[in-house]
Amino acid sequence: MKIAAVTKLKQGDIYLILRRLGWTQAELSRRTGINQAAIGRYLNLKQRPSEDHADRIAVALAREGEYIDVVKIWPESFRGFGVQPTFIQVKDVPIRQLKNVVDQKRLPGGSVEGASVLKKIMKRRLSSMEVDIMFSLFFSERSPDYCELAERYGITRVRVGQIVQNSIHKLRKLSGRDKYLLKDVAEEYGFRFEEETSDDILIRKAYAEMNQDQGKGSE
Repeated sequence: MKIAAVTKLKQGDIYLILRRLGWTQAELSRRTGINQAAIGRYLNLKQRPSEDHADRIAVALAREGEYIDVVKIWPESFRGFGVQPTFIQVKDVPIRQLKNVVDQKRLPGGSVEGASVLKKIMKRRLSSMEVDIMFSLFFSERSPDYCELAERYGITRVRVGQIVQNSIHKLRKLSGRDKYLLKDVAEEYGFRFEEETSDDILIRKAYAEMNQDQGKGSE
């Protein structure tokens, strides 16, 4: 059977925050006083927001415990694509393979094995509540909003936002093999903790080569 994967690109930072908060574009428009059509153009990469609009978005998100420099997430040279970028990939996929994916209940974008690795790494650095909140928001099939998580733990939505920010900060401080495993697996889900430096890339290659050598030795 031919399967078509249609990917519409969006501004990832704002998209993830809206998802965590359970907000729609209409809600962001209401909170900022910015026309909903303009919000749509920004999120769909058709246009870069003005500094005034970027400040309004940043203030609205900060009130909910989400702190982000909205001006910087759009490069100064970015002028918009005019139309939302869309990628289409078509591939023949056997019915049995499709059934296996459904039966395994693979999480969106990542593998079942990857989910297990993520939890193990997170548990070494985060509390059980932090692991649950991070995994629920970013790596589960159904992502709850801040209100649901706040009610689950008896805390405020702002506190949930603080926990998320603190957890990301802790995970960024991982070192060695855990750091690069976390990056690799998280990226399966479209989540990135930070931009890599040239040193990071060299170290990642070294780990990859080391793992290949270990694999050859065990054959």
